[in-house]
Amino acid sequence: MNEQNLGELLSRRAEMSPTLEAYVAPIEQQRFDYRALNSYANRLRGLMATISAGGIGLILLAIAIGKIEV
Repeated sequence: MNEQNLGELLSRRAEMSPTLEAYVAPIEQQRFDYRALNSYANRLRGLMATISAGGIGLILLAIAIGKIEV
């Protein structure tokens, strides 16, 4: 059985159909294609890696000064 995590599946789907609509935020009515959703997931993965490495203070500072959009 070929096991892949969600990030790998999303990445592969973004390569196959980057402009296909992937998600619609119900309240904000924002639409995300697979390319945008994959990009957001990659940024989130990077932030999580920084947090696990003890960098939460740096992330909070970057958010506060506008260097990171959440």
